[in-house]
Amino acid sequence: MADLWGKNVRQRATSLIEIAHPDFRAELLAAAKQRRYVFADQVAPRGRYPWAEATTERLRDGREVLLRPVRLTDEEALRDLFYRLSDDSTYRRFMFCKRRHPHQELQELADVDYERSMALVACTTDGAASEIVAMTRYDVDPATGLADIAFVVRDAWQGLGLGSLLLASHASLRDDYEVSTPELDLAVDLLVEHGAIGARLTGAGFGGCVVGLARRADVAAVASRTVGQYRAETGLDAEAFEMRAVDGAGPLTSPLGA
Repeated sequence: MADLWGKNVRQRATSLIEIAHPDFRAELLAAAKQRRYVFADQVAPRGRYPWAEATTERLRDGREVLLRPVRLTDEEALRDLFYRLSDDSTYRRFMFCKRRHPHQELQELADVDYERSMALVACTTDGAASEIVAMTRYDVDPATGLADIAFVVRDAWQGLGLGSLLLASHASLRDDYEVSTPELDLAVDLLVEHGAIGARLTGAGFGGCVVGLARRADVAAVASRTVGQYRAETGLDAEAFEMRAVDGAGPLTSPLGA
């Protein structure tokens, strides 16, 4: 079902295309472009939307958020999320002082296939209009089977437990889908024990790697202690890599305060 209340013509057209059968989306999108209902570069959803992945969670302050996979029709809500970020949060997400978030960028962030690329958004559940207050996305490199991942949380919603939801996600992968391993479970436990905000396996499971979320000031210590104890307990080698989200090629800007 598509919610068309209060939406403009472009939003209504993309919402209806999104819920159409995949076999007819290309035809509907072409017709919408011909009538100039949507942008000329508008893309159609690439996969079947995983409705079963949506869940409601309660944060530390008692408020509830709806966690669900991103949709192409989230473009306006994502723009609102990014423009509400502080300069510091913007820099932490994009690694430079980004001032504009054009249509092409937002469409690319929301365009996932729900398999090799996936994004989750946290949405408010109170009030007439739902807002996106956090987003995480990963993209798997076909050559390595490893994934790049990025997170962003609106400033007023930071520190309320959204990182903890990563742990719940890992538990689901471990217990419900059974794609984890004892070694991955140990790595997740050690990351949290040594100061990570949250952690979970990434990629397709059955071994591989774990992604952890930590405060910038804690990254080096968390990584060093985790790797050291992991090697001591398992006798296996392990490496830690600090990941920073980037926005593709572009001009470099000095860090804030530099």
